[in-house]
Amino acid sequence: QHPSQTLLDLYTIRARRGRLDNLKIAFVGDLKYSRTVHSLIETLTHFDNEIFLISPPTLRMPPEFIEELDARGTAWREDEDFFAVAIDVDILYTTRIQQERFPDAVEYEKVKNAYRIDRASIERIGGNVTVMHPLPRLNEISRDLDDYPGSAYFDQARTGAEALAATEKKTFDVIVLDLNLPGMTGLDVAAAVEKSSRPHPHIVVVTGCGGAQEWRDLRGLGVDAMLLKPFNAEQLLVAVEQATR
Repeated sequence: QHPSQTLLDLYTIRARRGRLDNLKIAFVGDLKYSRTVHSLIETLTHFDNEIFLISPPTLRMPPEFIEELDARGTAWREDEDFFAVAIDVDILYTTRIQQERFPDAVEYEKVKNAYRIDRASIERIGGNVTVMHPLPRLNEISRDLDDYPGSAYFDQARTGAEALAATEKKTFDVIVLDLNLPGMTGLDVAAAVEKSSRPHPHIVVVTGCGGAQEWRDLRGLGVDAMLLKPFNAEQLLVAVEQATR
């Protein structure tokens, strides 16, 4: 899994499309070994999206992830033909085919150039598509897409670099508290935050009946974000944004 890349991908999707659900998302390339693809797809099962899986037969999505899609009721389709599946998708997420994953060099040579996305490909599938890639790339994305308005892969990389720079200058504590425990109150939440005695912004994850009074207590201590369980990935992104401003 690759949770840090998934957070950056979710941020990019929301920034580009304005939402994390009701999207048609096509994944292209190495779906067997790509940790970024596995992590993002698993997260997207928590939202109402339609997933398209495009890869050579030898690099198909592992069965356990297909089972996860089915268990979550996520609509999905699998095909080897890029143009049969990718028509009018909202997001095209492509990955490099990783030579280091292949024990047999001959097998890698057979699939290394299976897909190459260029400006003509994007114009053919139509629609207002967002093109994503975790980088680095090989031949799977043509340089003529670099100035395409829908290309978001440099944004993905830039967001990652900015996030890394931010963590070097500013960090935040994540405190998990259970208000279902006997006697636990908003004052206990505030006390736990105060005990951390670190000059960092805080994200507090509260299980149970958190409310306005708890939030007032926390804001008085300089806490920047509070999450009430259960929460989804989008709410987590908002909390991280609030805590790192």
